[in-house]
Amino acid sequence: MRGFVRILEASIAAMLLLGSLAFISGYRSANAAPDLDAILLGLAADGRLQAYAAANDQAGLEAEVQVPGFSHAVQVCDRNNCTGQIPQARSVFVATYLTAGQEGYAPTAVKLYAYR
Repeated sequence: MRGFVRILEASIAAMLLLGSLAFISGYRSANAAPDLDAILLGLAADGRLQAYAAANDQAGLEAEVQVPGFSHAVQVCDRNNCTGQIPQARSVFVATYLTAGQEGYAPTAVKLYAYR
């Protein structure tokens, strides 16, 4: 009888432990990060990203980008300054793509922000 009680006690403890772990580490789909790198790589694959970066065309690049389920903003930064604004939001995700320039060495960073 004593062995049965211990097995029952251990089973109840295991169920409580697994239940609390499942509750604590629940699936959080609301804060899932968008794949911003894939968006930037898709634009870079056909040369559009490099053309926008070389022309410092932040508005054109922002019009071309689509981030499903999120608002987005784009910054184009050269060595001295950036065009575009950093979003002021609670949840902000960012991806950066660096280009070397089209004619000569003129490094440019394109930053894509997704926020809610």
